Amino acid sequence: MFLINLTSKLVLLVAILQINTIFAGPISKWERLETDSKEAIHYGSLALDQYTSQLYAGSNQMIITNISSVEINPETKEFSVEARFEESDCLKGNYSATCKILKNGIYSSCHFRGVDNNEGSNFGTLNCQGNAAPLPMPKSKLFLKPTPVLDFFPKDENLANPLFDNNIEGNFWGGFVALYCVIQVSEVFASDDSEEEWVSLNDKSPDVITAAEDGILEYEILNNVTHKFVIENIISAMYHWEGSTVEYIIVAKFKETDCPRDLDVEASSCAILEDEDSKFCLIYKKQPYHASGYIKALCD
Repeated sequence: MFLINLTSKLVLLVAILQINTIFAGPISKWERLETDSKEAIHYGSLALDQYTSQLYAGSNQMIITNISSVEINPETKEFSVEARFEESDCLKGNYSATCKILKNGIYSSCHFRGVDNNEGSNFGTLNCQGNAAPLPMPKSKLFLKPTPVLDFFPKDENLANPLFDNNIEGNFWGGFVALYCVIQVSEVFASDDSEEEWVSLNDKSPDVITAAEDGILEYEILNNVTHKFVIENIISAMYHWEGSTVEYIIVAKFKETDCPRDLDVEASSCAILEDEDSKFCLIYKKQPYHASGYIKALCD
């Protein structure tokens, strides 16, 4: 019964999203490139050049070790690159096939957004995470909340949000709708001619995995769970640029492990508790380039 009700409500949500898309009017179409194509590598190289000139102050050559996603807009000549860069043992400007990645070298996973035209590549937004980023991503418990939001996890039943009821399905669905409404209202007030559409992300992307891990950590802290959770499957991931701020919406499944939450180890190294049910979560993450981010996780 739970699955039937949830399915019907998800169908309703899809219908709402479709209607919203119709009224939003025409948008420029983006095309996704194969990440191993010559064109994708070209855009990855442009991104690496920009990263090296803006963020990397070392003397070694940075190398592209992974291109997760490349998208272009043929009409506007805009492009979006998601890639990982790592420091090699070669000197800057002396790249060759014999260069080796430094074991403890600098690395960054970055989103780049720019325009590739006859005047050169002019980047409008640059957002990186790693041990060389100008503002490393803070841990979930240190996140600052830039704007007031609904309390998705009320501690006092007498003060509970009216969107919730007393069952798991109602709680999850109420939170899902509330989060969607918050996002839609914020976009209405912040919308302008330069607003961009939500774009799908590779579920293997380092940024997606990091956001999912931050989301489940936030859930663990707020709900005072006893064990760590590990990613079982990332079902879908999208991102959206608003000025220099990147937003993510991720749907993922997690499994509980045998490691206590306070144990200082990676959850991926822990054994999964197979007898425990998977936890289905919706994660929203907002990361400004020059400020601390905000994250919220809704789990069934």
